[in-house]
Amino acid sequence: LWVSDAERRRNVEFGLDGAESGRAHDAPWSGEWPGDLALDATRNAMCQVAVGGDNGIHCWDQDTGAEVGAITSGEWTSISQRGLAYKATDDTFFVGGWNDGIIYQVQGLGGSSPGAVISTCTPPDWAIAGLAYNDAEDVLWMSTNSYEDLIYGLNPYDCTVLATLPPPQSGGYLG
Repeated sequence: LWVSDAERRRNVEFGLDGAESGRAHDAPWSGEWPGDLALDATRNAMCQVAVGGDNGIHCWDQDTGAEVGAITSGEWTSISQRGLAYKATDDTFFVGGWNDGIIYQVQGLGGSSPGAVISTCTPPDWAIAGLAYNDAEDVLWMSTNSYEDLIYGLNPYDCTVLATLPPPQSGGYLG
């Protein structure tokens, strides 16, 4: 499990036991800080949104931390995003954030126009903090940073709510 450290602008790997594995890499391309992560298993690369700076998606080698690809253009890069998910079956990313409250499906690194918007949708809670894609069920999971901090299971193409889960902690704005 990779976790981004916003203050130190680096990524740290943890094992299933919760202990640091010893692998950690700086994220110099990350703008203000490194955001949400998504594994591009087709390239064995960890990808991550840069919050601020170019607002792009940067993919890096998990062993070395070296950047192996980036998507830094597209209408969604005009404002920083927070959440990122990868859909391997068609090499696309879902990216979104609380600044504009929109989830964009964009072409991945292997597309003819990486970063080009395929579709957009607006979820019921605009405060998008994190995204994860479940390929087996074709569901996009979204965590929020809002008063309720709900976790939503969404139809990834129109943002229809399929399920909601309460957050693991209470208090609001902890997403």
